[in-house]
Parts: sequence; structure tokens; C-alpha cells
Amino acid sequence: MKMLDDINLFRFIVDSGSVLAASEKLNIPHKTLSRRIQILEDTINIRLFHRSPRKLILTEAGKKLYSTCSPLINKLTYHTEYIVNETKSSQGTLKICCPQILINFGFHQYLSKFLSLEPHINLLVEATTDADSVNTLEWDAVIMEGPLRSSSNIARKIGAFSYILVASPEYLQNKPPINTPLDLECHDLLKSKSFLNWDLSSKNQEQYKVKNEPRLLMSELTGVKSSCLDALGIALLPSWAVKLEVKNGHLEQILPHWCCDTKELFLIYGHREHQPQKLVQFIDFIKSCTLFST
Repeated sequence: MKMLDDINLFRFIVDSGSVLAASEKLNIPHKTLSRRIQILEDTINIRLFHRSPRKLILTEAGKKLYSTCSPLINKLTYHTEYIVNETKSSQGTLKICCPQILINFGFHQYLSKFLSLEPHINLLVEATTDADSVNTLEWDAVIMEGPLRSSSNIARKIGAFSYILVASPEYLQNKPPINTPLDLECHDLLKSKSFLNWDLSSKNQEQYKVKNEPRLLMSELTGVKSSCLDALGIALLPSWAVKLEVKNGHLEQILPHWCCDTKELFLIYGHREHQPQKLVQFIDFIKSCTLFST
């Protein structure tokens, strides 16, 4: 790297016409520049200048080094400045990895909003059902459920949620009342293969395991939610996934003092220093995202 710096100084001296002129432009002492050129000549074992009291004259080897290296250094400088400017501006592509369940339950709508706010940023999003297989170093940012594996990356908590019991008002209208978890035995349950065990906990630390077989068993929670909205039974779903439906009355929360499997969500990214501006914008957006707020 030091030799590359010295070659760049050599190029600058040639462009300036003399060591003295280059010294004034670079604000580097004349003797320092002369010594650096001497070191370069000793390193490559080639004389670059014919030295005279009045001026420096390039040797044949010096002319070849200048004509060969000068365009390369200019190109290197251009691309370095381009990369620096791109990193400092809100543009380029961000690689994001997140759980498949987020995409299934509408997280893509928030990603669309981010893109509308940042027209010069592109997103490459991959959804995964196997968090353990995700190599966080391959992504600009990863959204992951806790608890987290040990990592040298930054992990920012972006939300916490529980799985809650919900049903449509139409289903509950002509069904027996539900006052305790035991009452669930008289109702139709809608389950997914990924979440078969309903181990409920109360705010008073009571435990209850729902044992009755489901009336409907599906491979994905999205289908369970749709069936729940169709008044087919009671479902256990992530609180953020039914937040809007509960708010607008399309679903009702059952046994609000009981829930299952409280989880935390984290946004994982590289070190705090030297972050690209596009990543800073995405982090700020996720922090303001209301999807996981309670």
C-alpha cells in the first residue's frame, strides 16, 4: 500500500511539473517528496527521473510507469469516490432476510411503504422458515425471533408479541361462553402443523395445556387466520398478525389474560460504525414501524 501511495505521489509530481510545485499543492515538504521518490526508486530498483538543478526529466522507465499507472490510479480514484458517495447517500440495494411468517402476514406492505419513501433504494428480500440456517454476515439486515444465537452483530429489539386466542363474532354468537381455558374443550379449534401445542400461560403464572383435537389442521397459519375470519372456530395467532382485525371488530380476543409463547423480534445488522446511509434509513424505518408495537 505504501508503494501505491508513492506511485501516486510520483504521478502528481509529473502532473505538477516539479517537486516544488507538487509540494506546494499537496502541502508536503519538498524534502519529504524527494525522499519518497528516492524510496520508490530503491524499492523497484529503477531510476524514474534524470535529475538536474533546473528540472526533473523522466527516464524511459519513468515515462512507461507514468503512462501505465496514471490511468489506473485515476480509475481507482474515480471508483473509490463513487463507492464512498453511494455509501453516504440513500441509494443502492439492501439485502434483507426475515421469517416467512412476516411476509405471510403482511410485512411486505411495510416494505412497500419503505420503497415509496426511498425511491433510490432497492430491496432484495428473502423469507426463511429456518432461522438457524441464516448467516447474518451475508445480509445487510436480518429480522429474527429471539432468543438469539451469540453474534458479533448488533441486535436491536423491534418488538415483542404473544400468540393470542381469537375468534370471529359470528362464530361466538351461538356458542357456549368461554370464561376459562377448560371451556375451550367445547369449541372448534383451528390449528397449523407448525403450532400444534397450545400451552397457555396466565398473567398469574397459571398453566394450561389445550388437549382437544383440532377441527381443522392446516400447514400454514395464514390459512388458519382465513378460516378463523370465516367463523369456523378459534385460532391461536401472533398478536401482531391479528392486530387490525381485532381493532376493527372482525375478530375478538378470547381469554385476554391467557396467551402462549411470548417472543421478541430483533433487527440484526453489522457494527454501528461506517454504516451505509441506505441501511441507516432502513433501521430508522423499522424502528418507527407500528406492526410490532403493543
